[in-house]
Amino acid sequence: MERLFQDYRTREILYTDEIKKQKQNELLAAEREISEYQNQKFGVDGEYFRKQSELMRPIQDRIFASLKEVATAEGYDFVFDRASDTLLLYANEEHNLTKKVLEKVSSTFRRTSQSNR
Repeated sequence: MERLFQDYRTREILYTDEIKKQKQNELLAAEREISEYQNQKFGVDGEYFRKQSELMRPIQDRIFASLKEVATAEGYDFVFDRASDTLLLYANEEHNLTKKVLEKVSSTFRRTSQSNR
């Protein structure tokens, strides 16, 4: 890419406006192609991260299964990741409030709809 740009810069004064525009479009297309390639290989959903995830998944699954086993055996209710500020690695299901919260929200909606009648 750098070579293409340098070539353009050295010959720019020789080009007609039409050729300049054509060369600029070629440079932009090459730049776009490079960017797309980089994203395809190394972007968030790129091949590199997919492969890394594919290779790490069995290891992570083993770690989390072992962590849950130890936490349960030792009587821990919560296990946090020290490397992160908020990552919860394990929580005892008895502390899961999802069902209670959903019931409360549902009852609130029922009361609201009944009072609007």
